[in-house]
Amino acid sequence: MDRTAALPSVADRLFPEQDEQDFRDLVHRFFEEVDANHDRYRSGELTARDLWQAAAKAGLVGLSVPEEYGGAGAGPVTNAIVSYEAGKSMSYGTLGSSITSDAIGYMVFEGATEELKRELAPRILAGEIQTLGMTEPGAGTNSAAMRTYATQDGSDFILNGNKAFISHGDVADIIYVVAKTDRDRGWDGISVFAVDGNWPGVERRRIRINSQPAMGLGEIFFDNVRVPRSHLIGEVGGARKLVAPTVVLDRLQIAARALAQAELAWTLAVQHTKDREVQGKTALFDMQHMQMKLAEMYVDIEASTELVAAGLRRLRAGTLRQRTAAAAKIFATDASARVLDAAVQLFGAAGVAEEYPIAGMYAANRVFRILGGTSELLKLSLARGF
Repeated sequence: MDRTAALPSVADRLFPEQDEQDFRDLVHRFFEEVDANHDRYRSGELTARDLWQAAAKAGLVGLSVPEEYGGAGAGPVTNAIVSYEAGKSMSYGTLGSSITSDAIGYMVFEGATEELKRELAPRILAGEIQTLGMTEPGAGTNSAAMRTYATQDGSDFILNGNKAFISHGDVADIIYVVAKTDRDRGWDGISVFAVDGNWPGVERRRIRINSQPAMGLGEIFFDNVRVPRSHLIGEVGGARKLVAPTVVLDRLQIAARALAQAELAWTLAVQHTKDREVQGKTALFDMQHMQMKLAEMYVDIEASTELVAAGLRRLRAGTLRQRTAAAAKIFATDASARVLDAAVQLFGAAGVAEEYPIAGMYAANRVFRILGGTSELLKLSLARGF
């Protein structure tokens, strides 16, 4: 089945520029190859590292690396395109967010020293796995509860603490660690460091989750890890300036991914209701209540498309802010959940059977309302600005 045929206007409205369409075609072909190897990823024969390296060969990671360091110097909309096509992939329920965490590279090339940029650029472009280490067992978006701490020791820093629920945290080669350098100054006392996953004192373990079986989360422990000052990104206490734009982009690309998954689920549901015959060879689709349900799903997709498209327009203009990204993420992830739930219901027992993609998609969809800031915290953040 051509998974782009049912609602082509969604992608066209999100990414109307010709260069964006050309890049989306490239990304789409890449994920078709990933889909063809779905069983190999699910079985563990292929891993997250294989995926990142394949994406690097296709030119889909390191998009933020400037041309002077060997990269494409592409704008952040390209990351949203990768995220959208990942969500529209049949393999998303198995692979999860995968290479979308490459978006943190924009932070690196905004704030890193020249020495660090030249060290990291070839590693990023070769497909080494990157991740942002911010969440802790007792601290998500609440910086005051953060306990990971870096103490200056001469020209270096000594890092202690742990991070949890980190995408690819169990296998990441490059970990951008957000840590306190002054316990009394809130965000103004938090800094960002580039840490090698194989440095002495770094230990990691996998956290298995109830979806996305090929790609788990990770918990990372730092025990007196010596970090050279050259691996400080930005200024001491400068994390807010670096992390905030990264988080805003992350929320918008999650919204795009949730929308894409809803679009795919709707397409599968329409096809299933037209193919499935019940009660004397009557197609499910020909029953009025089925048509009404599909129409409700369509409305959710249409509304999400407009919100995400508005966010992308601001992203292109350099005016995307927290409020717009948060609104898009809250609505699109809630709408996506409604669409996926309805799709599973329309599939009946097949909707919860592992051999059908919709089951894995349904399980994977639940994390959208948690990733990048829970829906509840985003609503509180919005309300404080009223």
